[in-house]
Amino acid sequence: PVAMDVEMTKAAVSVSGVVRDADTKAAVAAKVVVSDSKGRSYTVATDAAGAWTFGSSEDQPLEPGAVTVTASVVGYRTVSQTVTVEAGAALTVDLAPKFEAMTIGGQVTDTETGKVVAGAKVTVSDSAGTTRAATADAEGRWSLTTSRDAVMVAGQVTVAVEANRFTKAETSVEAAYGAAVVQDTGMDYMNLKITGQIKSPTQAPLAGARVQITDSAGNSYSDTTDSAGEYEFVSNFSQPIEAGQVSMVVNANGYSEQVLSISVGSEDVSLVRNTAVVTATPARAAAAQLPVTGSEPTALVLTGLGLLAAGGVMVRRRNDVALDD
Repeated sequence: PVAMDVEMTKAAVSVSGVVRDADTKAAVAAKVVVSDSKGRSYTVATDAAGAWTFGSSEDQPLEPGAVTVTASVVGYRTVSQTVTVEAGAALTVDLAPKFEAMTIGGQVTDTETGKVVAGAKVTVSDSAGTTRAATADAEGRWSLTTSRDAVMVAGQVTVAVEANRFTKAETSVEAAYGAAVVQDTGMDYMNLKITGQIKSPTQAPLAGARVQITDSAGNSYSDTTDSAGEYEFVSNFSQPIEAGQVSMVVNANGYSEQVLSISVGSEDVSLVRNTAVVTATPARAAAAQLPVTGSEPTALVLTGLGLLAAGGVMVRRRNDVALDD
């Protein structure tokens, strides 16, 4: 008897095709996945002409029978086709995914007042790191629509909104091809609070004193001191106080008018102490030349203690004013 060993190899299976835009018929860059009934999948990429090919081998076997070919293109709906492949055969499978625009939009408002924030800058980022930008119009509305030349990956996208003197806002939303999604955004305005106390030369609190402030943009506000001589100004989106030098004018019956200047930071994160000598009457001129020491306010000294907290919504500055007779 003669013994003979025979090594059998499976006949190779070849699948190829071209991926083109369903409407324009132009070739598109796609990832093509070929899957067999055994659950094995292989991914190939199209070339510049949209062509692709896959040939089975010992390392990459493909079971004859039902084979599913899927083409994925960013900005297009995924398209699949199932075909029957025979051992040793070559099969052509052309696919034509359809482009479908994805629209994302919304409105930007101030959370405290509900007023729209015109000019807010919006950035949308997808999972692949692609970003698109938009600017809110006069009604605070913005919109982005993808195109064949500016595609984005469907799924979870991040919407980041920035505006002057507002804390940056970020939200996530699920976006889909062929659909429009609305993502409204509320932003927190970085309010500014200026407080202080008006005192007489004897250090007694002065009730009923009129305090007026004017910022660098010309915004002007007034307040009247309470029984403890305290005044307070709190800005918001409707009544802003611009960063920079703020003029303060203090008037009280029986006392000379005091005009002061305080510095308001925009993004400082520090403890600031301001000291200024106020104008003395002739009778107090000699005392005005005395050096200022300590932190307690005197009849001739304005002391201010301000804590500026960026991102914490509140900027606080305190100024104690002593008025001359």
